[in-house]
Amino acid sequence: MRFLSPTAPPGTTGVQSNALAQQATKSVLVLSSSHSALPAGIEITKGILTALPADVGLYNEYLDSERFSGIEHLENMRRFIGEKYADKPIKVVMALGPQALEFMREYGDEIFPSVPVVYSGVRKERIHDNPPPPNYVGIESRFDLAATVELALALQAEAKELVVVTGAAEFDKAWEATAKAELGTFASRLKLRYLSGLAMDDLLTTVAQLPTDSIVLYLTVYQDGSGRRFIPRDVAARLSQAAGAPVYSVYDTYLGLGIVGGYMDTFEAVGVQAGSIARRILEGENPAEMTIDPNAGHSYRIDWRQLQRWGLDQANLPADAEIRYRPPSLWEQYRELVLAAVIVFALQSMLITALLIERHRRRRAEGSLREGEERIALAAQSANLGLWQWDLVRDRLWVTDLCRALLGIAPDTALSMSSLLDVVSREDRKGLRKTIEKLRSTDKMYESEFRITLPDGEIRWIGVTGRSTFDARGKALRMTGVLTDLTERKRIVEKLRESEERYRNVVETQTELICRYLPDTTLTFVNDTYCRYFGKSREELIGNRFIEFVPESARLAALRYVESIGSKAPIETYEHEVLRPDGSVGWQQWVDRAIFDSTGKTVEIQGIGRDVTELKNAESEAQQRREEVMHLTRVAVLGELSGALAHELNQPLAAILSDAQAARRMISGHALDLGNLTEILDDIVADDNRAGAVIKRLRALLKRGDQQSAPHDINEIVTDVLQFANPELVARRVAVQTDFAPSLPSILGDRVQLQQVLLNLILNGCEAMFSLEAAARRLKITTSSNGNGLVEARVSDHGTGIEPSTLERIFEPFVTTKKSGLGLGLSICRSIITSHGGLIWAQNNPDRGATLGFAIPGTVGESIADRRSGSLRR
Repeated sequence: MRFLSPTAPPGTTGVQSNALAQQATKSVLVLSSSHSALPAGIEITKGILTALPADVGLYNEYLDSERFSGIEHLENMRRFIGEKYADKPIKVVMALGPQALEFMREYGDEIFPSVPVVYSGVRKERIHDNPPPPNYVGIESRFDLAATVELALALQAEAKELVVVTGAAEFDKAWEATAKAELGTFASRLKLRYLSGLAMDDLLTTVAQLPTDSIVLYLTVYQDGSGRRFIPRDVAARLSQAAGAPVYSVYDTYLGLGIVGGYMDTFEAVGVQAGSIARRILEGENPAEMTIDPNAGHSYRIDWRQLQRWGLDQANLPADAEIRYRPPSLWEQYRELVLAAVIVFALQSMLITALLIERHRRRRAEGSLREGEERIALAAQSANLGLWQWDLVRDRLWVTDLCRALLGIAPDTALSMSSLLDVVSREDRKGLRKTIEKLRSTDKMYESEFRITLPDGEIRWIGVTGRSTFDARGKALRMTGVLTDLTERKRIVEKLRESEERYRNVVETQTELICRYLPDTTLTFVNDTYCRYFGKSREELIGNRFIEFVPESARLAALRYVESIGSKAPIETYEHEVLRPDGSVGWQQWVDRAIFDSTGKTVEIQGIGRDVTELKNAESEAQQRREEVMHLTRVAVLGELSGALAHELNQPLAAILSDAQAARRMISGHALDLGNLTEILDDIVADDNRAGAVIKRLRALLKRGDQQSAPHDINEIVTDVLQFANPELVARRVAVQTDFAPSLPSILGDRVQLQQVLLNLILNGCEAMFSLEAAARRLKITTSSNGNGLVEARVSDHGTGIEPSTLERIFEPFVTTKKSGLGLGLSICRSIITSHGGLIWAQNNPDRGATLGFAIPGTVGESIADRRSGSLRR
């Protein structure tokens, strides 16, 4: 069983980690001194994973000691790790680096009592000066600076100066002290110079001015003199690119980034060795009795491309040196073809010998010779190779027709090695002559590249591979080789470089924020706009999780969104809050695209974002203004009803006054009738309740506040509105007919806002019948369910209807059929219904008048917005 914590290296899954962690019986904790993005830690962890059995659970934690230090940070980590792993069966702790080892010395017995500790990445001086407890065992880091300098001197015998580069961090200063102690023996052979603690720009400028006869030994730069923090591996790339002389180091993670090489061990090999020690402990071995090989894995490791870049002779390397990044030779690519050509040459020689021995078989031998030449030509032509051979004894040069064509030499032109070299570009001619001269003294296969300029001005790249043949006395007899056209390959490489440069320019000049990040939100790329938005450098952002820029209250939703990317669609759009550099909270809108591996798993996500804070603020302000207009509209409608409301209130108040006066007279009389007095008091209570109900409904409509959604019965809402509007209906002599469907689903919404909509529709219907005689003023209100989970309410009048040109725009702002109307009532009704997920409509009746209605989803239905092509026909 294999699992990792959510802070594991890239390529692991946190969800799987948490699930499998519950089942593990043997668990190992890897405690790193640095942060999770450091390449050395990633390589060591990869090696550990290789060495541990599959049924061992692996957890990862990071002290991040380069960026966080002090006793307070260590105490926080002690509490955090202690609480996190209090109930986890940790059997072995693996400490990567000196800070992790010191942390376990200080707090190990408290957090993990009696648990063995396997350390790595710690220099032998630390171990010898302060031996660890008996249950500690591990690998001492042995960085042989002297061996690396000796390698450099073997390649650069003319070197005059050794320049050692370190940074300003504590770790960098420790390297500087070690270098001064170990490299003093070279003072008699080289001028020693230490570039320590410079600002990055000053450092790059200084190394760029170094002469080629210098040796640059780069160790680490975690922090420069200006306080900026770096990943040493990234500095290796920048330093090697800028340097005017070859750069060497003792860290294998710098290989491939521009350094020539050095005497080093691979961090992955260290991880494998440390993982093997942990496995032995899990299998029952006693750490105090274990023996460890301190020199396993050390060797000279060289970047072949840098040898070519600086013109360093591979022949001067130690015999056991490991050479990386060397492209496969033509011999390795076309071994069978070259062997076939050699066999053909051998057959040809045999035939010529037979011709000299038996003259009468000359004709047959000549035929065999022609056949052999045809086979050679066919083999070379099929592989697009030009074959050549130089007889050093007779100074004769033989080439195939394809070889002439590659070099742009006419078929009838006499050739010698001198004339052949004359077609080589002047810049490459000297180096090629030097290579040919070296071949006279070695039988090793060689490879080289050179340029030629054809008569039409075209520049062609040619690759040459060959080997010398010697007699028994060691005298060079001939050179045999193959030419191949590399022009197209070079063009493809150049186009790829130009394409990458164009892509980089496009990304960096965008006004949008562009980034790439891992599924755990760790940033792997950001453009300049992203850096400017957060006020941080690219080095400060890459390797950190962008979720830290999201407010605490919004992080859970943002993490769930990231987990969903790619599960439904490869491209998703999302908006979330963000913490701005000035401490304020803004909004960002992102379009994210998932990047999958061959198994369909999301390995990285690319996002393009923009700041939408002003848009969000404008939307919030617009919503506030809409609510204010709705409230003012209700007040205006109630103003229209004020006369009828006053009349309705006067009736119960007058009745209360009359009943009170009658009771007073009865009490002052001689004959007190308690029965009549009780009836009078009951009438007073009833009239008071009647007046209170009118005031309560009035207060509800006048109240201003946010939308309050709750389940309501549409029939009850209509009944309340009719009771409230009854005085106005009586005053306008309008007869109301209701047709309520029973057992309707509840609707979810704001009761006051829905009452406002119905009140507007009822008053609009009354207004439409103003010019009719009283007997013709009829209003019909119906409620129903359309069978699709939608609840409808309709208000039908008996007026003159709505003009077709106005009917299409009736719900637009400032469109009205009233002479004195503002045209906002129906527009607000539409806004209210739309915010409830519903639809509002208007239509003329078949006979006369018009019907205005709306539909809202029931509590078990879905929003009408999901049915834009649904079954409702208006």
